[in-house]
Amino acid sequence: FLSIICGGEAFVDLRNISWTSDSAYVATGNATAVRVAEPNVLTSSSSVPLRFFPDTSDDRKCYRIPLQNLSAERILVRSRFYYKNYDGLRRPPYFFVSLGTAKVATVNLSRSDPWEEEFVWPVLKDTLPLCLLPIPGGGFPVISSLEVRPLPPGAYKDGTGSFSNKTLRKKFRVNCGSANRSV
Repeated sequence: FLSIICGGEAFVDLRNISWTSDSAYVATGNATAVRVAEPNVLTSSSSVPLRFFPDTSDDRKCYRIPLQNLSAERILVRSRFYYKNYDGLRRPPYFFVSLGTAKVATVNLSRSDPWEEEFVWPVLKDTLPLCLLPIPGGGFPVISSLEVRPLPPGAYKDGTGSFSNKTLRKKFRVNCGSANRSV
């Protein structure tokens, strides 16, 4: 497992998962924290760290995620984005997210703050660039956390069919019948 806290310091969460700082995975951006109404589920804190990218001279703001030690065909990539008016401008950003060279999502924090994206991605190289791409007039891209989880052999193989180099993106989750509300 690789759990990266963006703009924050390493810690162990309430589920005993070790989170590492993002400083080894990204070379640009500034760190800050935002206050949230409900405590962070990972730390029970009312503060969430984030990294924002005000430098518009370079289009892509990329995290380089190492994959060389994974013995998996596919990985789950989960990213969370918070704005919560960290800059006082009341202009939530919108921007693209890419995995490798493929634009896989548009994050629009005026629609939902926080925002979460999940992808099932084939492991084809030793490093996965996860990039945030500004949209003109969309403000500065922000990110709060990244998680990479290897998937067991054969997971989602039927979901990609003959397109083994394609990604799957979570659209939504539906609880189909769990009586105790846990899945």
